[in-house]
Amino acid sequence: MLALLAGSAGWPGAAAQSAPAVRTLPSARSVPALPVNALPAAAPAPSGLPASLLSSLSSLNLIPIGSERLEVLGVAPDALAGTPGNPQGALLAVRGVGGNAVELYDAASGQLRRTVRLPPEVLLNVAPAISPDGRWLAVAIQTEAATGEGRLGLLSTTDPVYRFFLKSAGLSGTSALAFSPDGTRLAVGNRNGYAQLWNLDTRERLSTVKGKGVPLNLAFSPDGKLFLPHFLGQKSATLISASTGQPLGALVDGSGELAVPGLLVGAGGRALALPSGTPTPLPAYLAGGAVLAGFDRQRTRVLVQLPVGPEWLVLELRDVLTGAPLGQWVLPAAFANAPRLLPSGQHALIGDGTGGLRLLTLK
Repeated sequence: MLALLAGSAGWPGAAAQSAPAVRTLPSARSVPALPVNALPAAAPAPSGLPASLLSSLSSLNLIPIGSERLEVLGVAPDALAGTPGNPQGALLAVRGVGGNAVELYDAASGQLRRTVRLPPEVLLNVAPAISPDGRWLAVAIQTEAATGEGRLGLLSTTDPVYRFFLKSAGLSGTSALAFSPDGTRLAVGNRNGYAQLWNLDTRERLSTVKGKGVPLNLAFSPDGKLFLPHFLGQKSATLISASTGQPLGALVDGSGELAVPGLLVGAGGRALALPSGTPTPLPAYLAGGAVLAGFDRQRTRVLVQLPVGPEWLVLELRDVLTGAPLGQWVLPAAFANAPRLLPSGQHALIGDGTGGLRLLTLK
């Protein structure tokens, strides 16, 4: 999962002592906090938008998630068995920046389910990652004094116990953590310029990928088969098999988002078929200059961002196979920081421009 940050300083910063986080939101302009179900009454009419979109301004269903400056630690799509009207439940994990309290919210209703207090040995300058089933937090722990080995732990989200620990000299200097979609792999970024892939079933290191700078993003493909770390100041990237840890190939330009089916999509309409790295046409769901904003858990729906100008943002839900639009929503651009579709396909997570988060209902 991705450690993200909401607010005016950027969605994956962290405490002042931390290394660069996995991913950050773009800086947000200052905008007033919005009421739960509407945009500000004084908001100017969006210029240059089709009339069909104007009605969406008065029909938005926005659910607030906190008001402080928050880090998004990830989403656990398999955490809830589901409730009527929400067959694909999920938990959203957040914390105050650099804080020791992880809050778990229902990703459909926005209700706080429970709070996990991080033990004193946990390094707060490394954002925890939540497992797909919502049962565990991967956390960095203080270096073992006797050996100098770095340590990671899987901390229960329901009881103050650890499932197990990983120890290695190569884990000293951990700066970022991310689970694979199936929860069997843990990606570990290190401020010394490398990323590791660990098998959590066997507790063995599968791979170490060296870069020229600090890892900025520990990306898994939506189907969990591929691992692609990105490093600061480096366009090239090594594509790794998440199952074996073996390199599958080197990409001259590995920047972009991992997408389905087996694609890397980047700026300027660029798409690469993976693992070969061969240029390929963009899928239908990214037609019209659309920017990827996430898939649902079945990978049948995709949320995209459409270019309409600097002041306003149009979100469109599309069918992955055909690219057909399923719904549209318009928001002030400064309000809707880095929207991401949640696993149910019925909600999107957005920053509110003042540090908090909102759930946007997509109905």
